[in-house]
Amino acid sequence: MPLAPGATLAERTLQEMPDYEAIWSRLMPVGRPAQPADIDRAALYLLSPESLHFNCQTLVVDGGWTAISPGPG
Repeated sequence: MPLAPGATLAERTLQEMPDYEAIWSRLMPVGRPAQPADIDRAALYLLSPESLHFNCQTLVVDGGWTAISPGPG
């Protein structure tokens, strides 16, 4: 089962863009980029019995970004 994380605050993202958290906090519907623990919880859900009927889907963990992001072109 694919897991598709969105903007995630991590050591690499902060090295590449020091203001990453501030920028994505303004853009995200939930008010902040994901933390690695947010992605971890989604993965644990997919491994749990509660996700038994969740299959053949990609679980997008993006704090609502795909709901508001501009489309291509």
